[in-house]
Amino acid sequence: MKHLFLLAIVFGISATTIAQNKLGGHFGMVHPLITFSDGETTSISDNYVVGFPTGINIGIKENLAFDVEIVPFIEDGKMNNLLFHPGVLFGLGSGFTFGNRLAFETGSQAYGFTPLLNKSFSLGENGAFFLELVLPVRFGKIELPLGGEDRFSALTVGLHTGIAF
Repeated sequence: MKHLFLLAIVFGISATTIAQNKLGGHFGMVHPLITFSDGETTSISDNYVVGFPTGINIGIKENLAFDVEIVPFIEDGKMNNLLFHPGVLFGLGSGFTFGNRLAFETGSQAYGFTPLLNKSFSLGENGAFFLELVLPVRFGKIELPLGGEDRFSALTVGLHTGIAF
């Protein structure tokens, strides 16, 4: 059950790519580091999961953008969850971006939101490397092997790195 909580993470885009009427994208890796769920704490050492966020960014105003990600999560050598992650990003200046995303996970029947803080480092006119702190909050249910279901809520701290273009 704990691996389902570790699946909750995502995002990546740089403040340098937020501009009105601009289309951009990003690709990266996200690592859930620690999860707090219903009185239990699990960490990356308990169960390693990695996600590969891929997103499209549409600049609406100078420091405002709409961004959507699709994130497959890999655990034990196989994909076990897919996250649909639309959100809004606000450029704060000096390479920092704050955002919030909605979250809909297929594999764990979870939903929620993901606040994030991103710092980008320019790679020239056409791209940036970024580091991002993500704080996914998830709610959902798990079907139990002998019938019935168990509801849960979780908060995860994760790190997302990648390239924005």
